Amino acid sequence: MNYDKDILFILSKTTQKKPMELSNIIASFDNKQHLIISYEELYGSLQRLVLSGKVIESKENKYFCSSNKTRKAVNVYNGFTKSFYDDSLAIYLRLANSIIKQIIKK
Repeated sequence: MNYDKDILFILSKTTQKKPMELSNIIASFDNKQHLIISYEELYGSLQRLVLSGKVIESKENKYFCSSNKTRKAVNVYNGFTKSFYDDSLAIYLRLANSIIKQIIKK
């Protein structure tokens, strides 16, 4: 499935100074769609968005929406490994489980 519009919406408030990490993209996507985006879906969406110039990939697999200033940058997509995606997903799931446990305790 193509989730480019959802990913672009999630990244709409990001900037070069405040890019979003992969774990936060996964979390925001789950919050918006109520599902975990797969490695293939996320990789493909980010690849299309970066290559189209709508999103910039910064160092360490962080992403932000391009602006008129950054749109002139070279559109290179380095991507991320399945292992990095799995680690990012694990970070999100640990945080989500911690929040759920706190809610249940109340």
